[in-house]
This record gives sequence, structure tokens and C-alpha cells, in this order.
Amino acid sequence: NNNFCGANPSFCFVGPNDCGGPYPDCNSFEMGALTSFYNALNGPSWTVQTNWFVIDDYCQWFGVTCSTPYGNVTKISLPHNALSGTLPSALSGFTSLAFLDLSNNNITGTIPSFLPSLPLTNLTLVNNNFCGANPSICSVGSNNCGGPYLSCNTAEEAALRDLYTTTNGGSWGTKTNWLSGDYCTWYGITCSPSSYGHITQIYLSNNGLNGTLPASIGNFSYLTDLKLYSNSLNGMIPPQIGNLTLLITLDLNSNQLSGTILSELAKLSLLNRLDLGNNQLNGTIPSSLGNLSQLQALLLNTNKLTGTLPPELGNLASLLVLDLLSNQITGTIPSSFNGTSLPSLTNLYLNDNQLTGSIPSSMNTISTLTNLDLHNNNFCGA
Repeated sequence: NNNFCGANPSFCFVGPNDCGGPYPDCNSFEMGALTSFYNALNGPSWTVQTNWFVIDDYCQWFGVTCSTPYGNVTKISLPHNALSGTLPSALSGFTSLAFLDLSNNNITGTIPSFLPSLPLTNLTLVNNNFCGANPSICSVGSNNCGGPYLSCNTAEEAALRDLYTTTNGGSWGTKTNWLSGDYCTWYGITCSPSSYGHITQIYLSNNGLNGTLPASIGNFSYLTDLKLYSNSLNGMIPPQIGNLTLLITLDLNSNQLSGTILSELAKLSLLNRLDLGNNQLNGTIPSSLGNLSQLQALLLNTNKLTGTLPPELGNLASLLVLDLLSNQITGTIPSSFNGTSLPSLTNLYLNDNQLTGSIPSSMNTISTLTNLDLHNNNFCGA
């Protein structure tokens, strides 16, 4: 019934000696924290657990180092030891912990927000399955959480970093928070959930992006809105953009994109707005765009498009705006441009092309049409 702890307590169990049970209570909190640590990380299944709960001095337990016997825990090193589960809040009680190596295990959940408050000089959490709060500690000093440390959304964060690199992110007009901390706080990025969630919106319009779109842009599998208009993007649109099957808005207007309009865009069945106007796109308009049944705005104006108007565009029953002005489109206006096929069309711009033939009478049946521009073509007849 005293409060002894420290050196050579083993004599308390020899002969008639009695020091109470247990004798060391000055660090009972750290003993309790180690117990919570063991239980939370499935201790009975560890590869090595020598001395854990077998001897009283926790400083002799496998992987644990203290400043003195029964002293403060200064080091926990349990790499490659089959730890699984989540890190417990009891870790915050190790006020002298300088070294923590839990690498190459199967620890899940979040990297705790209290870790930066510990006096850690070495932290290694690489090759686990962490995701979540406050991973910025992983890039401080000699800390190493792996690269990248988040496994739940690794592909999405990596794709953002690729976008930053390939579009000269260092010269962007605004790049608040980019490349540090929670990527959901980076300028122009919206996630669901709002912290370390899936990326749902990228708004980086008129922001000085200069370069090409990376192939990894196809990794944003939860993206609904991609708005990169009024920048200096060049090169071809990567075909991987066809992987963004939840996309509702794709706006790349007013860049310097070249190449053809990809048939892969027809995979974006939820697309509501497709704006590729004011670029340097060439080739023909893919007939497969007529499969985008949800499309309300198709803007391909001011490019270098050739070929004829696909009759399949008449399948776009939800279409409100069709803007194809200032291209090099030839041939006639298809008869599918009528009020039955396009019952909602309000704006049709076909001016400044090379269209020929007569203006089909079927267009008279589009009763919703309020703006129609056909000038600077080669039509004949009234």
C-alpha cells in the first residue's frame, strides 16, 4: 500500500517480502495505454508478442523501450508484426514517445489528429491502410507514412498531383493548399465526404493552367463536374476521360486543345453539358454523341471540325442548346432536326460553316426554337 515503482522491484516477490500488488503505479497510465494499444491492434494475433502481459515491467515487452525500467515509453517498434485494427486514442498518453514504427502491418482507419502533439522525431507508418484525418504529420521532419500515405483514395489524390504537374501548377493563379494536407481543402476541389472523401467537383477555370491533361484524369470515378475553361490547356483530350461515368458537366471551353472529339465521350451517359468550344479540335463530330440522352447543351463552336452533321444528333431529345458555329462543317442539315426529335431545342447555331442544300422544312416544327443562326453558309432556296 505504497506507491513504489522503478528499479529492481522483483525482490518484492521473494520470501516474505510484500510490496503490494502491483507495486508500480506511477506509470499505470502508460501501462493502461499499452494494454489499449494491444487490444485495439489484435495483440493475440501478433507474430511476436514476447513478454507482453507475462512480466510486469512493460519496458521489457517486445517492441517497447523506456527511459528507465518502469519508466516513460520512448519507443514503440513493431514493424512486420501482423498488427491489425485502428490506432487507439490511448496513444496520446505516451508523452515521452519519440520513436514510433508500425510499418508493414494492416492498420486501418484514420491517422489520429493527436499525433502531432507527441514529441515524435521518427514516425514510420508506411505500408498500412490508413486514410483520414491530419496526415500532414507524415511529411514533417523524418516522418514517413509512405507515398502516398492514404490508401483509400490514393488514385484520386495521385491524379490531382498529376494534374498539378502537367499543367504547371506552380504558375497557377490560385493554388491555395495544393500538395499539402487534406486534398479536399485544395483550391477548386470538392469532395464527398468533405474530408478525404471522393472528389466530386474540380473547378479550376480561368486559373492559368498551361499544359496537357494527364491520363490519370480518368481516376476521378466519382467526379460529377469538371470545369477547366478559359485556361491554356493544349494537346489532346485523354481517352481515359471516358471513365468518368458519373460526369454531369464537362466544360473545357476556351483552351488550345487539339486532336479529334473522342468517341469515348459517348460513355458519359449522365452528361448534361458538354462544352468543347473555342479550341483547335479537328475531325468529324462522332455520331455516338447522339447516345447522350441526358444532354441539354452541346457546344462545339469555334473549332476546326469538318465532315457532315450526324443525323444521330436528332436523338438528343433533352437538348436545349446546340452550338456548332465557326467550323468547317459541310453537307446538308439532316431531316432529324425536327420538332419531334428535338422537342426542347431553344438555341441552334450553325452559322459560319460550309453547309449546303436547302433549309429543311422539318425545322419549322421545332416550336421551342427562340434563337436560330444559319448565316454564312452556302444554302440555296428559301
